[in-house]
Amino acid sequence: QFALPSIGWDVAFRAAENSTLPLKLTSFKGERKGTANLLFIDIASSENVQTVYLERAANPANFKTLCKLNIPLNGTAVKHNYTDVTPLPGANFYRLRIVDKDGKETFSGIVKLSDNTISFLVQPNPFKDYVSIQMQAGIFAISITDQAGKQVYRKTLQSQASQSESIDLSKLSRGVYFVAVLDNKGNVAATKKIVK
Repeated sequence: QFALPSIGWDVAFRAAENSTLPLKLTSFKGERKGTANLLFIDIASSENVQTVYLERAANPANFKTLCKLNIPLNGTAVKHNYTDVTPLPGANFYRLRIVDKDGKETFSGIVKLSDNTISFLVQPNPFKDYVSIQMQAGIFAISITDQAGKQVYRKTLQSQASQSESIDLSKLSRGVYFVAVLDNKGNVAATKKIVK
C-alpha cells in the first residue's frame, strides 16, 4: 500500500476571541498546504502573560508542545506564523497554552487540520489483461485514461480496508495508461501510471 501525495485540502476552524484569556486573539487559524500544516496566530494584546506555547495532538485529549512563541513584554499586538512540516497522520489538533505571571494556565480554542491522502495499489504493473486495485476503506471513483486523456474505464467502488477490485483491461491496446482516484467531490486525489 502506497501513500501518494495529497492534493490541497484546507480545513480551518477559527478560534473565537475569549475575553477570559490574558491573551486576546484576533484570530487563530490554519490551513493544509501540500504535506505541511500552516498555523496563523494573530494576537491583539497580552496582559500579565509570561509564556505562550503552541501545542499539537492527534486527539484533543493528548496535547504536546511544538514551540514557544515570542510575546512582547509590553503587551502590543503581534502575529506569528508556524509551519508544521511533519504533521501527524490523519487529523491534527492545535491550541495555544497560555501561562500568566502567576503560573495559571489557560487555553485557546482548537484548530483542526486534516489531510486527504489517498492510498492505493495497482498490480501487476506492467499488466497483460487484468489489474487488481487495492484501496483504503471508503467510497471512491476509479478512472483510467490513455495518454491522449481519453477515458477507457470508470467505476465507483465502495471499498473495505485491504479489499481488492479486479478490472478487465484485456481489450486495451499496448501503451501507457493512468489510473486516477477521485474523491466524493469528483476531484482527482491520486494518480498512478500503468503500462500494458
